[in-house]
Amino acid sequence: MSAPSYSAAQLADRFGLAVAGDPATLVRGVATLAGATPDTLGFLANPRYRAQLSASRAGIVVMRAEDAEGYAGTALLARDPYSTFARIAALFEPVAAFEAGVHPSAVIDPTATIDPGAHIGPHVVVGARSTVDAGASLGPGCIVGEDCHVGAGSQLVARVRAKRIVHARIHRFGPEVAAAAAVDELSRDAGSRSRAAHAAAEAIIACISEFCAVGALRAVQR
Repeated sequence: MSAPSYSAAQLADRFGLAVAGDPATLVRGVATLAGATPDTLGFLANPRYRAQLSASRAGIVVMRAEDAEGYAGTALLARDPYSTFARIAALFEPVAAFEAGVHPSAVIDPTATIDPGAHIGPHVVVGARSTVDAGASLGPGCIVGEDCHVGAGSQLVARVRAKRIVHARIHRFGPEVAAAAAVDELSRDAGSRSRAAHAAAEAIIACISEFCAVGALRAVQR
């Protein structure tokens, strides 16, 4: 299956951003500024890394409007480049196919509501009065607490703990990415990552300071 591609204009429209440069520029993945290629998207959130911008080969860079002044390439202008990059990176994460149904080892509270079109994997726990909508997938060992709502199409890969509301296409990381992925109060151990997720993790860690809450993310060599 070929990797998805998105133009700067498509990304701007989808995430409510402004484009500086060529709106037709296409990207097919994400990367750090230093490791980017013309068909990948990077981001600049920390002024410490601005020196990498001029030498970067990234097709599109997510950055603040003030950082885009004088930049000759294509940029997506965002108030928070870090969280915007994380949301965009999720578009390039392959979605695994799954079968609808509840695994025999799952523990579902009698008051919980599971849509027939949802996938509930091995050793999943769903608490009282919680709801899992159609197309949602809870991977092995996920725990959904009481009074939770897992939205349609949400995908929790493995060992995710949901305390309240989940509306995320894919959640692989810890609470550091939860806000960017529109996931409310999630936590998990870092698990296996695809190439797109590798690049996202590398870029996030490379471009934010040690004082940011990213302890659960570790860059993984490809």
